[in-house]
Amino acid sequence: MYSIKSSDIFSKDASQLLGELNEALFKITGSSGADSFCMTSGTEVRSVFLIGYLDGEPIACGALREASAQIAEIKRVYARKNSIGAAHKIVLALEKQAQRNGFNTVILETRAVNTKAVSFYLSCNYILCPNYGKYIGRADAVCFTKNLK
Repeated sequence: MYSIKSSDIFSKDASQLLGELNEALFKITGSSGADSFCMTSGTEVRSVFLIGYLDGEPIACGALREASAQIAEIKRVYARKNSIGAAHKIVLALEKQAQRNGFNTVILETRAVNTKAVSFYLSCNYILCPNYGKYIGRADAVCFTKNLK
C-alpha cells in the first residue's frame, strides 16, 4: 500500500532519501544540489517535507517552501528506481499542499543536463519559465512554473 506523510527533514527516512538524491544528482550534474536546499526547510509555517511510503518503506520525497506570498517552490523531489509513479504522486501532493497553504503558483529548478528530470516536469504539465532568483543568468539551470488555479 502506498501512502504519503509529512515528515521532519531530520528524520531517519528523510536523511536516507536525501542522501540518495544527493548521490544521484552528483553523478548526473557533478553537484549534489544540497547547497540549494536549506536543511531548516520544512519547519517554516507554509513549508512541508513529504515522504512517500510503499508498504512502510520510504521510496520518494519532496519539499515545498515559500518563495513569495503567492508562489511556492518545489525542491528535492526524488524517487527510488523501480518506484513507478512515486515521484508523480509526491509532486501532486506538494501541489495540493501548496493550494491548501494559499499559494496559486509553483516554481522549481533543475539542471539542464538532468534530461530525465526535465522530461518528468514537462510530463507533469509544468512549463518552462525565465530563470528566477539565484538561477538568473545560469545556462545550466532550467526553471519551470505551474499555475495551480
